[in-house]
Amino acid sequence: MGENQLSEIKNTGDQSFERICVICHSEGVHPKKENFISKLFSRNSIVCDQCGAVFLQYDAKWKLAKVGNMNNLIWQKYGRHSFLAREWVSIGNGGLSDVEQREAEINFWMGRINSGAVKVKVIRAELPVILKKNEEALCVLPSIYLCETRAVRVNKGGYGGASFRVAKGVSVHLGQYGGRSESHPEMRRVDEGTLVVTNKRFIYCGRIKTVQVDLRKIMEIDPFDDGIGLHKENREKTQYFTWTNTDKVIDAISARSESRARGELERIQEMGLDQNGEIELTDQGRKGSVPLTGSILKSIIEGAVKNI
Repeated sequence: MGENQLSEIKNTGDQSFERICVICHSEGVHPKKENFISKLFSRNSIVCDQCGAVFLQYDAKWKLAKVGNMNNLIWQKYGRHSFLAREWVSIGNGGLSDVEQREAEINFWMGRINSGAVKVKVIRAELPVILKKNEEALCVLPSIYLCETRAVRVNKGGYGGASFRVAKGVSVHLGQYGGRSESHPEMRRVDEGTLVVTNKRFIYCGRIKTVQVDLRKIMEIDPFDDGIGLHKENREKTQYFTWTNTDKVIDAISARSESRARGELERIQEMGLDQNGEIELTDQGRKGSVPLTGSILKSIIEGAVKNI
């Protein structure tokens, strides 16, 4: 690895990664070159002489490739995983990786929102409804699609009896044609409008349909990355309310047409979110941010129900 690689580690502020082993906490670590494919290639590594831990470098991250004791708890949880040097230092000190820390932060806020302890307001458009006495708007989300399952009928059939070929590409069928009709459910987008959640009601104001539900009559909510499925009393079919998956905007830009990707970005801006779909939260001096997902919207609704 040499001086250049050690300099790269030190410049990241993770000097302890190349000084102290994150597995056994000894100071017996040192840089090394790991050879592979008949020694034709080599890779930078950090090796611990005390516990036999080997970290291989892959771009900016380090992969825990092996340890002497396979029963080691860090190996069992993070073996063959790759993290930044500072993440390994955090894990070695009993902390979490960046992804785990982010998930823990989101779970903390979801718990606070779900319990009703934190009142979240996500107002992204002008309120399209008249509020009742003591009613307060918590969410106003434009460009929301209403989707429902619809029965689609397909006709299937064929000839009964023998079939004779009389010329190339030409056949004569004997017997009668028999057909049958089958139906299967398909999810269809039926409207686009504004979704409103208040401390009392769930309201959808679409171009052709309006949905209004007392929060206490919501039986169940199915959360998705970019929407929810709503189960309510006295209705057999689930209604789905979806929006652009703001967590995957960059993927959308690269995988879809430029015009469609531009349309998604415009929808995100219309909803008042950044490109990661984050909403800011504050509670008793603690600040954080979470993505606007179906799980968050579900927690907002459940928190409102608990405060009725």
